[in-house]
Amino acid sequence: MSKRSELLREIHLENPQNGFYQIDRDLYQVAEAVSASSLRLASQSLADYLHHQSRPQSLNRGQNLGGAFHLKLLEPQEFGKRVFLAPEESKVSNKGKIAWIEFYLRKVRVILKNEVVDFGEMKADELRLHLKEMEKIAQKEGKIILSNEEFQTLEKMTQSAMNHPLIKGLLKGGQRELSVFWKDPKGQFTLKCRPDYLDLENLRVIDIKTTRDPSPRGFSREILNYRYHVTAALLIDGVGSVSRSNKQEFYFMAVGNQEPYITEIYRLSPEAINEGRLQYQKALEKLSQFFKHYDIYPGYTDGGVCELTLPDWALSPGEQQEAP
Repeated sequence: MSKRSELLREIHLENPQNGFYQIDRDLYQVAEAVSASSLRLASQSLADYLHHQSRPQSLNRGQNLGGAFHLKLLEPQEFGKRVFLAPEESKVSNKGKIAWIEFYLRKVRVILKNEVVDFGEMKADELRLHLKEMEKIAQKEGKIILSNEEFQTLEKMTQSAMNHPLIKGLLKGGQRELSVFWKDPKGQFTLKCRPDYLDLENLRVIDIKTTRDPSPRGFSREILNYRYHVTAALLIDGVGSVSRSNKQEFYFMAVGNQEPYITEIYRLSPEAINEGRLQYQKALEKLSQFFKHYDIYPGYTDGGVCELTLPDWALSPGEQQEAP
């Protein structure tokens, strides 16, 4: 049995031990446990969770840039193996399609199942199919293709991050992409998370986010919109469960991905963390009930009629609701 299989078998034991695992991302993703991203979706609705679980996920342009930034900052050795400068040719013409196919074959080193000798004799539809297949293979292998403009943006983001006075101290002595597995307190689910950066000695967790607006107001809005507080609570509890400590430190590193490329470090308030914890615990309970009965309405409400109102700023004077 290979080391990879042994690790996967260890994680998949019926009653797995809590632990930190130095495993690659592919192995982490196939390990059967509930992840932070899954719980974020389940905290919105079961329908969001089920949709995510049933469909292969593709990266959008912003996620490609964010992934490349993580590699450049935390895993520079991997950056050169997985991030590539895209050809300048357009994919519209046959000549452009062939240029992109050659790029995938020679630079990205994508290997097709059926070797093709002469692309020059192919029609546009055939070239398009081959190119699409190569794109899927590259994405599955974790390869990231960036335009020249995106590479320039990446350089400015990296410079911004490294110029922050706290970064070098925060990113010292820890490990990148360490996988954490543990049982939830009720013993119903195996949970998993993969902190961007984890200092085991000081129990410091850093979650790196690229954002259009790293200001306190803008990033607070993103925390709420994308439920980052749910992720934060899960990371804190996971590291605490495995280390058997309640002295974890958690920080967001918010890096602006547009001018003027500002980087800020944030710490969530205890109230925000507690709200995130409440959200993921409710999500676990919803999942538990759903898997037991399969008759729970999977929407944003319980299936009944929900009354809505307008925010105070949209109401006429005198119509604002009084705080309970």
